[in-house]
Amino acid sequence: MSSPTGQQSPGRLLLQTNVADGDDPSTHTVVPIFASATEREAYFQKLIADPAWAEFQATVEKIARPRSSSRYSVMKSWGDISDTDVVWNTLSFDVTDPPAFLKAMETFLATPT
Repeated sequence: MSSPTGQQSPGRLLLQTNVADGDDPSTHTVVPIFASATEREAYFQKLIADPAWAEFQATVEKIARPRSSSRYSVMKSWGDISDTDVVWNTLSFDVTDPPAFLKAMETFLATPT
């Protein structure tokens, strides 16, 4: 983030420790967050053209191996999001009917459970 291109990033970057992964052997997750997919794509075009990106990748290859990559897009959020939030729990589902899944979430979240 201190390179000239890194300083142009319109997004945020999180480094997370994976404390419970089930069968996933990953120990850490890097999460770039952008306001939109368009913003992310424009920034990543600049990033991959920057020699600092290649230097970063070469450095990381010596100490870590990528396990997987996911791209999330917020469908809806509940509650206040804060920069002081330090523990995240991610539950992944294979959803066949997104509107029905959203309705089920809203129904569940409206209960006292």
